[in-house]
Amino acid sequence: MPDWKTHEKICELILGKKYSEVHRLMDLLYPLKNHRKLWGHNIRDMIIISLLQKNPLEAFIAAYLHKLADDIFPKDKLKRLILEKIILKL
Repeated sequence: MPDWKTHEKICELILGKKYSEVHRLMDLLYPLKNHRKLWGHNIRDMIIISLLQKNPLEAFIAAYLHKLADDIFPKDKLKRLILEKIILKL
């Protein structure tokens, strides 16, 4: 899964805003093992997080982009770091 800066950059590119608070809340239980299963990475939790924001619809999209990036980013550390560097340079 990508780091916070990469999550923020993805949102900035797509939504025009970083949505740092959404990413912080989604990863609230990190570094607990299985933190994504415990909180933040399911539809119910993403809705709750979104409703706490000024623009709930865009915040939900940011939350979904966060989950999507976590799910599709390479597990291999080197490949992930290369992809993060590419995204951060956009």
